Parts: sequence; structure tokens; C-alpha cells
Amino acid sequence: MNKHYMRLLTDVELSQKQKMVWYKAVETFLSAEVVTTPTEFLDTLTTQHAELEGDDEFPHVYVVYLSDDIDHALAEQVVELWSRIYPRDFEIESSAELDCCDDCAVEIDDAMHEEIQRRASKFIHNRWVETQVTEGWRFGLERNKENKTSPQMRDWDSLREEYRREIQMTREEATDFLKKHSHLFT
Repeated sequence: MNKHYMRLLTDVELSQKQKMVWYKAVETFLSAEVVTTPTEFLDTLTTQHAELEGDDEFPHVYVVYLSDDIDHALAEQVVELWSRIYPRDFEIESSAELDCCDDCAVEIDDAMHEEIQRRASKFIHNRWVETQVTEGWRFGLERNKENKTSPQMRDWDSLREEYRREIQMTREEATDFLKKHSHLFT
């Protein structure tokens, strides 16, 4: 099993076509020498390999193995491309990001703890809006389930203060969020 990879985590199983689009999205930004062949593209869960394990929120895992690690900028391009293609919530992780974060100890002070919670609130709200839009929701002055309108259908920066819900995290949760979403802090 290769030690370098990019993995997509989703809440629903991808179709065969979506699986190949994911593979091609990774291949688009990485040179042919880095991406392994599609036959080594895995989407089965097994407890023998940690990179193939999902979680409660995203149980479906799709791994593209790489011959070498990639830099953060390329990984971000893959995330950006996939967010334009895939209408549901997802996470993308690379082995380089996970290896670094698993091995390093991160200590956060009070100010950083607050900043992580602020950025997590923004990130989660904006992802929620994206999901709602794909389900037909749009901005409206009042929440109406029948018409699928809500005043909360704004990006975080445009959202009225009264609709903002700040996430409260323990230091451990904030540290985990920082490690998992380090791209939000660069």
C-alpha cells in the first residue's frame, strides 16, 4: 500500500462516474508521475489501512494513491476543482497534511482558540449554505420551508449578526479543527 495519497470523504456513496471524475480531478493537477494508475484507486473500507477509514459524518472514502507527496497549493487546487463539480458536503485530505499534523504537537493560546472557533463558524456556515443551495434554497427575508427561503442563506461575511451562530469548541476540538483545516489559516 502506498504511503502517499489524497482522499475524498463523502456522506453518500459516489457513482462509478463520480469516482472516475474524482480520480481525474486529482490527476488534472498532479503530474502523471505522481498519480498512480486507476487500478490502484481504492474506494473500499478496511480497518487494515487507516487512510481508508471514514467517520460518522463522512463514511465513504475514495483514495487516489500517489508516488510522492504534493504541496499544499496543489492540494488546494484539487479541493477548489472538486467543490465546483460536487454539489454535496465533503472533505479532502492529503497524506502530507495528515502526516505533518499527526506528528506535530500544537498548543493554542486563548486568542488562537477564539480565532479557530471564529473561522470554524464561518467555514461550517458557508459549507451549509452551499449544501442548501444545491437543495433549492435561496435567500429570503423570512424562513419559509415551502418556498425554500431563509435569511440565513448568505455567506458568513454578508450574514446579519443576529443569524451568526458561533461554534463553541474545547481546546482539543479546536486543535483538531486547526490540524484538519490548516488551509483556512494560511
